[in-house]
Amino acid sequence: MNPVRKFGLELQRFPLPSPTASRELFLGLAEAARPSDIHEELAVFDSELRLHQASLQLEQLGEPFGRIELLQLEEVGLQRGEAFHDYAIVTRNGRIYLDCCLSALFSLHTAKPGAESGPALLQLEEHLIARTSCNGLPLYAIDRQLADLAERIARAYGCGVEWHEPERFASATASP
Repeated sequence: MNPVRKFGLELQRFPLPSPTASRELFLGLAEAARPSDIHEELAVFDSELRLHQASLQLEQLGEPFGRIELLQLEEVGLQRGEAFHDYAIVTRNGRIYLDCCLSALFSLHTAKPGAESGPALLQLEEHLIARTSCNGLPLYAIDRQLADLAERIARAYGCGVEWHEPERFASATASP
């Protein structure tokens, strides 16, 4: 399954009055905005419209929050990298999300004759968050701040990098 674009809303009131306060607050949003998933202080929505509805509700309540663009990755076929637990959000439902502000997806391609993607990937291995695929194309997730490093490593082995921004991936629903 391909990555799916999702939209997150993160509560920013700390400390919360109780361990269940964010869940109770998000459940209160369920009627109007219907989050598709909840994890600690994060509510996940399938569309920007639902995110907007929840944002309006939180603004009316005076609750501080932030918006987060997410990519949901399917567990099937996902290979977790060494940095997985530092970047991935795994909910109680077992859904896996990457914060698009912190991570970036890319694919490698041969840019020159004799390009060696295998050694390039070996050198990138310690920095990878995860490996997945989109329509059969291998995708690699890395810390967004390491994009230049990935480019340099790829070039050293005759490869090129294609970056895949979240807008490229379909959201879960086209309708509100």
